[in-house]
Amino acid sequence: MSENKIYQRIAANKQPFAPPGPWANHCGENSVFRPQLDRAQLLVDLQAEFNAEELLASGVVITNPAGSLELVPALAQENALLFAARRGETLDPFDLVVDGGTLQNQLPALAMLDDYRLAEKERRLQELLIAFSMRDVAILSSFGFPVVLGSGLEHLGGGDLREFCIALGLRVRAVRRDGRTVSEQSCSGRFCRPEPVALVLVAWTVSEFAVTVQPAYKDVVAHLQNLAEHLEVQFDDVRTWKPTPGELAQFDYCLKYGDAQHTATAMHESWADEWCDPAASYQEAVARGYGSRRRP
Repeated sequence: MSENKIYQRIAANKQPFAPPGPWANHCGENSVFRPQLDRAQLLVDLQAEFNAEELLASGVVITNPAGSLELVPALAQENALLFAARRGETLDPFDLVVDGGTLQNQLPALAMLDDYRLAEKERRLQELLIAFSMRDVAILSSFGFPVVLGSGLEHLGGGDLREFCIALGLRVRAVRRDGRTVSEQSCSGRFCRPEPVALVLVAWTVSEFAVTVQPAYKDVVAHLQNLAEHLEVQFDDVRTWKPTPGELAQFDYCLKYGDAQHTATAMHESWADEWCDPAASYQEAVARGYGSRRRP
């Protein structure tokens, strides 16, 4: 498909993401990248290889009021970060994940879960981090953590909800032909998980080393609470990761004097003690810090 070739053309000239501040020296290689620095030349090159219809269908460009093509803001902005979702290491990308969505208008979490790098870990995946900016996704993935972008999860429903439950082994309410309501595990055609994947919601701004909660996070927590209450999706293990000042100090110390593994261990231990009661109301969750409390 032409859009796959277009995405590969963009990914082929990728620029590395330079982690900010204290993360700079310890973040390893990751799959999040910056597009070609000269965006005007990128547009010229794309137009030389692909026609306008193909570029518009791919979501890479839009038509401006003057009738000319220009890069979509997600690609044109100076600090743009991309994730090329592929179903195989040697295959062209089937979508590009950007801050706020994907160029094919998929749910970013589903596109990233369909990527071969997470799919290879699917059977043994126990925890999945959900971050709310591509900068945070880039930093966390560079430490080897399985992480997806949470944009759009505040509207999760319908077919996307089913696919999300299948990917993570979540149990959902099902009504049988005899009228009985039962709880059934969502399974793929390959296997059913013995245990559902734990969701770890990133409730701090990792890239800024700050415990500020991003607005999208609050909306996602509210929606997950409603899915549990009204559709009886069984989020058996949902954690909110918001480090304490002492834990942030530990991260900083590890970054200064340790190595990447020291930092990764400290971060994992930080969220492993967080717990969110999926049966609690959103109001209760807000009262205790958007769903977070130490596991009893």
